[in-house]
Amino acid sequence: MMQRQVTHASGSFAACADCKKEPRHFTAHGSAKHEDPLFAAWAERHQLECVCARRTGWCNTLADAVRVWNELGDTLPAAAQAGGNVLPIRLHRPT
Repeated sequence: MMQRQVTHASGSFAACADCKKEPRHFTAHGSAKHEDPLFAAWAERHQLECVCARRTGWCNTLADAVRVWNELGDTLPAAAQAGGNVLPIRLHRPT
């Protein structure tokens, strides 16, 4: 898969719910390592990704990527702040 970053004017996308920074826009062509190789070229795909590693999946259009980014909202941080019974993996290993 060949990827490249596309620059946009500041304020083009909503700020990240985690770190409050604006995401970067990436486009890609081709198939990823986990996808079956195809002889036909994949259409251009779009992804929004923040510097804190919060990202959308690969979407067919930029509009779809923006919609998914806006739907991410505060779902992940709210679950982490709830303080449920989720433990890091290293705590599950027997000592």
